[in-house]
Amino acid sequence: MNFYLLDYSLEKKNSAEIYGLEPGYILQEGFQQGDLSYYEFPQETVMFSKPLLRKGSVPVDFINDMGAYGGLGYLIYERAKGILEHYNLPEHKFYTLPLLEYQGATAQYYWMQILIGHYDYSYIDFKKSTFIKTDFFEEGEKETIQFGSGADLEKAFKNLDALKEKILPGKIYLNEDYSSHPKDLFYLKQLFYPFIISERLHNAFFQNNITGIKIDIIPVFK
Repeated sequence: MNFYLLDYSLEKKNSAEIYGLEPGYILQEGFQQGDLSYYEFPQETVMFSKPLLRKGSVPVDFINDMGAYGGLGYLIYERAKGILEHYNLPEHKFYTLPLLEYQGATAQYYWMQILIGHYDYSYIDFKKSTFIKTDFFEEGEKETIQFGSGADLEKAFKNLDALKEKILPGKIYLNEDYSSHPKDLFYLKQLFYPFIISERLHNAFFQNNITGIKIDIIPVFK
């Protein structure tokens, strides 16, 4: 199976961005969309701003949220939501947003909050996988290294001199834990950004002409 990076499209005809918050939104009381977390779902009702598109943007299935929401996730049209619901996803929650208005019509969008408390490093076969340590600009020597566990990898990232060093994926092998419970979307912090999707989900997006996304194959996944 191939794996792919899921990102927002940069093509003007196939992309959209959020302009900002609707006037008066920051004056509303209660739990706001920027308070959403990477690690847990809110206990309170979330007060969401109406999605406002940047000038020149047109409604697509995935809209670049431009950091308007807390945590990580995707701003998606109901068509994309209908596809995602049929695949194996990490802990997530869909929030119904106020209707997006565009040229006299309305469209229903959702914020998909994805929890990333466990970065799925447990799915990496560290006995087989290799990593590359190099300088920040990737211009100097490249040293192939290995780690014994996800904890060792996280520790290495924390101890890096962020302005001088970098750890890159070499060849990443997934283990039997992934094979037993394969996810169609997952997150490997600092190795790939933002989310990785399976070939199954990639094909579903392609076959349904899902717009607003850019998908690149990850050649180092085995």
